[in-house]
Amino acid sequence: MLSTFASLSISSSRSCESFVACGTTKRPQDDTFEDNLNFLIYDLRQKAKTKGFGVFSTPNLNLELYGLFECHKDLSSSDCQHCFHYTEIMLNRCSAFDSARIYLDGCFLRYDNHKFFDESLDPVRDHVNCSQPISILSDNSLLEQFRTKLGEVLLNVTNQAKRNIGFGAVEAKGGVWSVYALAQCWETLSPEGCSQCLERARAELKDCSPNAEGNAAFAGCYVRYSTDRFFSNGAEGRFRSKNESNMTTGIILAVIGFTALSTFGAFLGYKRLSKRIEGKNDLVASANMSSLNFKYEMLEKATNNFDYSRKLGQGVTDTIHILSWQQSGYMAPEYLVRGQLTEKADVYAFGVLVIEVSSGRKNSVFSEGSSSILHNVWRHHKANKITQSIDPGLRGRFPENEASKVLQIGLLCTQASVSLRPTMCQVVQMLKDKDFTIPSPKQPPFLNASVISPGDSSKNSIVNFTALEEDQQQISFIVPSSWHHNSSVTPFLDSPTIRETKPS
Repeated sequence: MLSTFASLSISSSRSCESFVACGTTKRPQDDTFEDNLNFLIYDLRQKAKTKGFGVFSTPNLNLELYGLFECHKDLSSSDCQHCFHYTEIMLNRCSAFDSARIYLDGCFLRYDNHKFFDESLDPVRDHVNCSQPISILSDNSLLEQFRTKLGEVLLNVTNQAKRNIGFGAVEAKGGVWSVYALAQCWETLSPEGCSQCLERARAELKDCSPNAEGNAAFAGCYVRYSTDRFFSNGAEGRFRSKNESNMTTGIILAVIGFTALSTFGAFLGYKRLSKRIEGKNDLVASANMSSLNFKYEMLEKATNNFDYSRKLGQGVTDTIHILSWQQSGYMAPEYLVRGQLTEKADVYAFGVLVIEVSSGRKNSVFSEGSSSILHNVWRHHKANKITQSIDPGLRGRFPENEASKVLQIGLLCTQASVSLRPTMCQVVQMLKDKDFTIPSPKQPPFLNASVISPGDSSKNSIVNFTALEEDQQQISFIVPSSWHHNSSVTPFLDSPTIRETKPS
């Protein structure tokens, strides 16, 4: 079971985060910087599509801004564009600063307020990351064999990159453990600068042994090794023939589409939702980044004119109704509530998919008297009976330990808080490494299902509630019984308060 999900999720691995470094200086608080940065991103996006590489220099002499984007040379054109999309999303982390460096497993993006194209090393921000040690290498002789092999692979890949216009990919199979390595210098670097960067990276990564993986994210280059193959066959990558590229792209898209993990699919979903939000008759009109306004007519329509069948409960003075809108069951809560797109949105969608497959139920199935499959799994997890959520059609014929891990990963991915969800790279590691200790989820999926007792007259009756019907997202709101005399109602969500206003 674990290996199945691991193979399905590995397609995302070349857009996984390696390292993100934001600047230390706050960005200028004016429109000029924002305009220049938007133009920089647009310009690099176009160059990524055609060449997989691009540089940018601002034409505005009063506010300097420089940018660079480069894909690893083994990536196809479609994978390169995919990687660029992820760097755009991750730039949000550095939105308050005047510089940023985004290192993914397949590409690199940087912008800064000075010309950095010939920088090979940066003692302040250069970063080396080593993973967990290989458990079987406790024996000293095996450990020494792996250390020697790693040193040879790193030497070979850096030498190859020096000879091959700044790119190398090497594999060493057999023996104590197979080792794969990739090295790339940015195209703006001189041969001398490239050599200096690669040598420093090689020296640093040798100390990662006996760890199964390591990467060096430096100012002028990127070097990575792993005991798992992570790069494409050959160094030609995106320069391969059109037929081969189309075939590879078709296979990738087919797999991603089947597993519903496609970032392209997620972005299309976001675009469709954005059109609904931004349209003239949309349900939600954003008043600002922290609040959303709903027209009274929309609430009336969503509750079917406050139909009694949609009533959830009765508080001291308030009646609680269900409001239903057309939303995807894979939509991350931060986007649904605030319109915020994060790199963890696809992690949430993957978590929903994992739980659906494991439980044999669609997340869109909901019936009165029951709750969503996400909350069912959460309740079973809290009761230490998580395997009771597994598809009953299996009749108990499944490895309980693996099933428990898969469901726990699903809960980790669907936590309401973005910061608590793992990255997709961490998910892949959890699925592939049988010895990996999977942390326990700290937060229920999406919205917390909680009710303050209606008997407490000092408090409002609150229901944070999530359930899914046929292609619909249901959210509970407190609707005062004196609705027609009040101007607003307030839902109680895990995110900042959202207000729905009634027309005057």
